[in-house]
Amino acid sequence: MSGFYTPDGRFLATENGRPVVGAKLYVYLAGTTTPATSYKDPALTVPNTSPVIMDAQGRGVVVLDPAHSYDFELQRADGSLISSQSNIVVPASSSALSAVSAALSAEATARVADDSAENAARVAADASLQSQITGLAVFAAYDLTGSMNSVNGTTPAAIYKSGTISPSLAGYNGTTGEITIADTGWYTFEGYLQFTIVANEGSSWVTIQINGSDYREVALARNENSAGGASITVRQTFSVSLGLTAGAVVKFVASQQGSSGPTQTKGLWLHMSREH
Repeated sequence: MSGFYTPDGRFLATENGRPVVGAKLYVYLAGTTTPATSYKDPALTVPNTSPVIMDAQGRGVVVLDPAHSYDFELQRADGSLISSQSNIVVPASSSALSAVSAALSAEATARVADDSAENAARVAADASLQSQITGLAVFAAYDLTGSMNSVNGTTPAAIYKSGTISPSLAGYNGTTGEITIADTGWYTFEGYLQFTIVANEGSSWVTIQINGSDYREVALARNENSAGGASITVRQTFSVSLGLTAGAVVKFVASQQGSSGPTQTKGLWLHMSREH
């Protein structure tokens, strides 16, 4: 057809690529010669004349009811035929298109919200699972390595590292070796007791003290030699996990005894880790 029609109702009549001034557009219901009403506004309240007369630039406004299909016939101002076109299907009006667009937008927004909620729930679940895994597997480790020599008799001697430790441990006393527990939880203590017995018989042991009272022995090493036997060096490792409450005071002490002649403790080592 020698003309351009857009869904919003704009029509341009052309012939050989040039606007046709005063062109006449006849609109019929598709497949008939029954004139169909066209309109000047999207609300379909202001009807056009029939035929619709194009202006000096060959333009006109032809808004159609999308409930029907149409046939067009375009004539020159003198009534001679330029062209015709059958079975024109008109898309929904701009207002209807806006409603559809709004509905689609609302649906898309709802989907985004649902996706966001689902993703947030997934992230929370992952975080919860990770927290459980972390609680089982990750430790904050503190090196409380100490070294003691010539600790004789049954007088307990604390195992500890003088001064500060790294990383810093709240509640650690670098003078007495006492550890005041800051948070309720599970704590793991590991270490070893290494000592040398230089005469016939001797033993050495490590004891946990909680709040100033002996709790349990965690390492015991003993050597029994016949009279005049050679000296012997013994290392006893230990590991213990304790459920401790905030404010509890923990201390590790070493004792040793030799029946005839000195025993000598060396290389007392202690490592503490806390489950998160």
